[in-house]
Amino acid sequence: MKLIRYGIILVFLLVVSLQGFSQVTIWLEDFSYPNGTIQGSGTPPKWTRDISACTLTPPNNDYFEVRSNRMEGRDLDGEAVWTSETIDISSYTDVSISTDVSEGGTMEPDDYIRFYYKLDGGAETLFAVNGDISNDFPPLVASQSGLNANSLVIVVRVYNNGGGERHRFDNMLVFTYVDGDNCADAIAINEVTDLSFNTTNATASGVNPGCGGTTNPVDIWYAYTATATGSGSFDLCGSAFNTRLAIYGACGGMLLACNGGNGPACTGTNASIEISVTNGVTYYVQVSGNGAATGTGDLTISVTPSTNMDDCNNAYAINEVTDFAFTTVGATAGGDNPGCGGTTNPVDIWYAYTATVTGTGFFDLCGSSYDARLAIWDACSGNVLACNDDDDYCGSGSLQSFISMQVTSSTTYYIQVGGYEDNTGAGDLTISVTPPPANDDCSNAVAINEVNDLSFSTIGASASGINPGCGGTTNPVDIWYAFTATVNGTGSFDLCGSTFNTRLAIYDACGGTVLACNDDDGPACTGTNASIEISVTSGVTYYVQVSGNEAVTGSGDLTISVNATTNMDDCGNAYAINEVTDFAFTTVGATAGGDNPGCGGGVNPIDIWYAYTATETGTGSFDLCGSSYDTRLAIWDVCSGNVLACNDDDNYCGSGSLQSFLSFAVTSGTTYYIQVGGYNARAGAGDLTISVVQSATNDDCSNAIAVTMVNDLPFTTVGATAGGDNPGCGGATDPIDIWYAFTAFISGTANFDLCGSGYDTRLAVWDACNGNVLACNDDNGPTCSGLSSSIEMTVSAGTAYYVQVGGYNALTGTGDLSIYMLSGTAGFWTGTIDSDWDTGGNWFDGNVPGASIDVQIYSSAPNYPEVDETASCNNIILGDGGSLTINSGANLTVSGDVTGDGSLIVNDGVCAISGDLNNSATALVDVNGGTLSMDGWYEAGYFSWARGVVKLSGGTINVATHVAMNNANGTSVMNGPFNLNIGGTLQMQSLSFSEITGGTITLIGSGYVLPPFGTETFAAYNLMVNATGTYVFARDALFNQDSIVNNFDILAGTVQFHSDDGTGMPVDFVVGNNLTIAAGAVLDTDVSSSMTIKGDFNNDGTATFDNNTYEVRGNVGLGSGGVLNAGTGTLTIEGNWANIGAFNHNSGTVSGLMDQQR
Repeated sequence: MKLIRYGIILVFLLVVSLQGFSQVTIWLEDFSYPNGTIQGSGTPPKWTRDISACTLTPPNNDYFEVRSNRMEGRDLDGEAVWTSETIDISSYTDVSISTDVSEGGTMEPDDYIRFYYKLDGGAETLFAVNGDISNDFPPLVASQSGLNANSLVIVVRVYNNGGGERHRFDNMLVFTYVDGDNCADAIAINEVTDLSFNTTNATASGVNPGCGGTTNPVDIWYAYTATATGSGSFDLCGSAFNTRLAIYGACGGMLLACNGGNGPACTGTNASIEISVTNGVTYYVQVSGNGAATGTGDLTISVTPSTNMDDCNNAYAINEVTDFAFTTVGATAGGDNPGCGGTTNPVDIWYAYTATVTGTGFFDLCGSSYDARLAIWDACSGNVLACNDDDDYCGSGSLQSFISMQVTSSTTYYIQVGGYEDNTGAGDLTISVTPPPANDDCSNAVAINEVNDLSFSTIGASASGINPGCGGTTNPVDIWYAFTATVNGTGSFDLCGSTFNTRLAIYDACGGTVLACNDDDGPACTGTNASIEISVTSGVTYYVQVSGNEAVTGSGDLTISVNATTNMDDCGNAYAINEVTDFAFTTVGATAGGDNPGCGGGVNPIDIWYAYTATETGTGSFDLCGSSYDTRLAIWDVCSGNVLACNDDDNYCGSGSLQSFLSFAVTSGTTYYIQVGGYNARAGAGDLTISVVQSATNDDCSNAIAVTMVNDLPFTTVGATAGGDNPGCGGATDPIDIWYAFTAFISGTANFDLCGSGYDTRLAVWDACNGNVLACNDDNGPTCSGLSSSIEMTVSAGTAYYVQVGGYNALTGTGDLSIYMLSGTAGFWTGTIDSDWDTGGNWFDGNVPGASIDVQIYSSAPNYPEVDETASCNNIILGDGGSLTINSGANLTVSGDVTGDGSLIVNDGVCAISGDLNNSATALVDVNGGTLSMDGWYEAGYFSWARGVVKLSGGTINVATHVAMNNANGTSVMNGPFNLNIGGTLQMQSLSFSEITGGTITLIGSGYVLPPFGTETFAAYNLMVNATGTYVFARDALFNQDSIVNNFDILAGTVQFHSDDGTGMPVDFVVGNNLTIAAGAVLDTDVSSSMTIKGDFNNDGTATFDNNTYEVRGNVGLGSGGVLNAGTGTLTIEGNWANIGAFNHNSGTVSGLMDQQR
């Protein structure tokens, strides 16, 4: 019955929805209460009953209550009354009520159910449809519509008097309809003017267009079909509430436009949109309010057809607009070619734009869907004022157009919108105007004194035509300030923190001389913000031009400060600085203190002071180059302390210069007091520059940089110090030097040279730090003539030689160091070009090595070799820090051995080593795919550990003879799925591995499995013996961890747990999972303590468990050819036993399920 009643309402609502309406539920009671409920939920209750006029026989025969989720009255013998709470309908119009009605039993004419409503506390009024029902009746719907009031109360009166008579009602619904309340029910329209709407009774559809608030709007919808192609205008102008408007391509489709106020058609809180529309296409219009606001208003939609704007004489009148939609589809090509964007006359439309303000006008077609062009004319068929096809203003590589030009208020400009050649499409036109700043010209410069972070903007300014000579060749878009200094001193002018690439210039007058100009990296700020330091005079006005690199514009802050000369006139008031470049100063106005530094004349200087704190340790350079007078410069350790250095004139600033220069060692964090004065009592303006060159890390022999053979290794001794080691050539002064430690890899004659260096060098080779000089050269050595040094000398393999690089006397400079053997250099990797093995330029002698060449790879190379194709060599030496990678598809054949401390990495390639892989303590062997083959794997000699890090995570490793590996760092991993095939003895240390989670080790020859002495244990996850001979697990050692052997498969050959003489058996042996012996294979165990198999034991071969204790925690399966000799020990089986083979039990003890099989 419930289903049938819902069906009746569903049909009713479907009819409504087909008419373009949506139902809004105001109040609903569906009686979802337990049987026997006599009052609705809530406080006050949602409904009440009155049975005071009834005669009911309890407990179940007579009632008026909820039964089966509906209100039911049975055998009432009087009138029962059901009354709803007071329902607020003040926010709704044309409210309706409906309820399902049914009965049971046999009704008489005097039995009835009657439905009433009361508005605003008034009289009861019967429902218009089925309000009064008597006698028997089929299921019905009682209803009332068209109610308008503030409040509503529903009353139901029921009477019956028979034992089987029942009246029922359910789904009491109060609702209203809203026209177009969701997109699916959108009201179909074309162009309209002031179409009235009301969102008061609407609901929130859940579609938020992204403007006008984050709350889903209470909305109504229209399906607008355009009747022409052109610019569509949609507006809610004049609406009585804060509106928002959105347009979609389909219900649930793409948002085409959204506006929450101040759109192109109306200002304030009423929304409007302009988009291009196409004839016959339907657009879905969402009308709502800001946030969840509702109200009444008017919708207007109009279209200006493209054909109407197809001629300049019919240009569409506009002012400034934002994203003003247009389309040129359907327009034609006139005869007006603006001279850009192709030789074809454009298919165009026209706008008559009248500027509302004077300033810089910005016109763009950004976001348009085609390759656009844009032109501005002074009149129809007049002169082109500006034209653009493509501009990066709309984005890098954009095909849309942009123009910036000056416009005058009330002047009309004719805007031609077209496409490249004859391209057409839809887009958006935006026009804005930025009025020019008041100080757009030097003659209108804003008067200022010192300022701090004075905000400015050059947007809207014009180019004055004055290029200061820095920051680009284009005349800058600029603004001007007239700065009048209030004191004598050093004026600091900066645009630090501005949001664009700035430039800054200072003039003595409008149209006068440029006093200073800076684009980037000035004294006050680094990067693209400009700053200047100049000396200024009290009362003098300086004209400050603020602009951008080339014609860039933006906003920022101007700061001008003056450090008064009198403030720095005493060391106690020294001006704090770090390193500076051309830091402007003046000593004019300063006085002579009592500090004469001892150079530059007998008269105490007229001076100013700086407190310089070094930010780095190294060689400090201090100069007054470019100053306007005869200067002197001194550096003190403290005020009235000791003079550390003093200079009057120095050729550093130019031959015969009267300016000062000092160079001496400074320490980071230390403060030095700098006295700036003049010869005798001279004064003037100038620039101070301080820089520091950091000391080289190899400034001392004890910190010599280790090198092997190098070719043109760049170096500099600038910033280094003299270490006190004079090698006996190149001058009596100890050299300012740096050091290298060269270890010869072969014996022979080595060349050491500084050929091509940029200064007069000297070079020495020592046998040790503070040791003996083995060779020394200043000029004209065996390899290079002139002032560059070179040495040839005999060296011995493995011996370290200390190379001292300096200059004649105390000269410093930059150069290149080369060290190489005059023979035996074939196969020496330099990696100077890239990492390609097959590039000749990466090898010292220029030749890719062949099968007979030994390869040497050391850590000093900038790139390390990778083999990508087929390669070969004899032996390979991998130096500590060097590496060799075999990539996918590559094949490297090594005729001899691979040894050393570097890294061998196999990435899915093939590396075949005919000899041994001997890796030592710092080595890395990383196999993650492909195949690595070798004869043996150990450090140097059988059972000498192969050390370093081993990473086995994939691929196949074939070892013809023996493996002995250990890594003291415990960082090796075996994390599969690799396969390690060993033809000889295996010895590994499990404690060297941080992770053992996969892979298989297969023993395929004969030999020993030898764990090391002590508590360390053999390590393999899966162990397989597929041997041609016998493997012996020997020595008195433990195999007692689950991580030692997981699955142990003996597929062929013999495995013994003791030496041939019966000694050296394992103490304990644990198989972490299953033990399998294949047919023909043999396991002969003799442990000194115990053997545990934690999984199953399956035997088709021969197994002997002799002496001591053996335990199988899983099942035992003895195949038809299997033989199990239990021996004299104790055998315990915890699982099941399946035996079709031969079981030989001697004098030992057998327990578990096996007892049943004896």
